[in-house]
Order: sequence, then C-alpha cells, then structure tokens
Amino acid sequence: MQQYILTCALLMWIFVPTVFGQETTLWEYNAGLTPIEHFEVTPLGSIFVGRPDRTVALDQYTGEVLWERDDIQGCSPLADNPETPVNEADGSVRCQVRGMESRGGFGRGRGNAAFRTGARFSSLPNTNLGMFETGFQGPDRTSDRYMAIDFGPGDTLWDSLELSLERTRGYLYVSELNRFFLAGQD
Repeated sequence: MQQYILTCALLMWIFVPTVFGQETTLWEYNAGLTPIEHFEVTPLGSIFVGRPDRTVALDQYTGEVLWERDDIQGCSPLADNPETPVNEADGSVRCQVRGMESRGGFGRGRGNAAFRTGARFSSLPNTNLGMFETGFQGPDRTSDRYMAIDFGPGDTLWDSLELSLERTRGYLYVSELNRFFLAGQD
C-alpha cells in the first residue's frame, strides 16, 4: 500500500507542475494608453489590431509589429443605434479608411456617422487578404467601392476606384487562380 501511495505522490509531483507550467505568456503587445477596439486572427495567423489612431498587424509567434497603417483606423464591431428602427448591428467590423468615406446610402440622415462613413472590413477565408468595402446603396446594399489589402506587408493590392467601373456591384475571389473578379457598371 505504501508503494502505491509513493508512486501516486511521485506522479503528482511530476504531472502537476508540467500541466500548470504550460500556462505561460509567449508575448504581449503594449498599445500604451490607446485602447484596442478590435482584434482578430487572420486566416493565415497574423493578428489584425484596430486602434482609434491606426491599424497594426502583429506576428502570431513573436508579437512583433509586421506593419502599421494610419490611414486605416477605428476598426470596431458596428453597434446598434437604439434611435433607429433598423438594427444596424449586423456583426460586421467597420473601419475609417482615409479616402474611402461613404457617399451616404443606407445610413444617411440617421445620426450614425460611423455607419455612414465606415468601410466594412472582412478577411477572405484561407488567404492572407483583407477586403474593405463602402457605399452600401440601394435595397440590396451593394457596395460601390472595394479595396483589397495583403496582410503580409500591409500593402493595398488594388482599389476599385482605380478601375474604369463607375460603380462596383460585387466581387468574387477565386483562390485556385489567385484572382479577383469584379462586377460593375461603367
């Protein structure tokens, strides 16, 4: 009996510190006094951090800043405005993108400036790409402008404003071809 007690004690002495020793912090990101309004892990692992004054991407293993952009800021989930008859909290993340202010549309006259001017942000599944879209006009709330970014270096891949389309109606990304297809009017 004493042998079993000694064996159990030895196993506990080895097992318990091993299990609890795995709860260590690998890295921390210090944003100073600036609050982090939104963060998400991109499909390939980098961490997209939305702050009021800029957007930052962090390396998932080291926490080092991969890139910063001050033209994209204030990314946060859209909150509902209780003064409107429509629930505007659709679960989307909205960002202020310099030069991508909305021309009005769905949010016009409703007192929610962040909704009117915020570009909807989403990351594309199984890629290292992000999409910003703005406009949201008409009953189908299609966007009239799209901008794609590469989460690796943080560069803008393309902006529909630079194309000959008057208004874009939608996009499709085909990962097998690594190509975007845009539909629109010219």
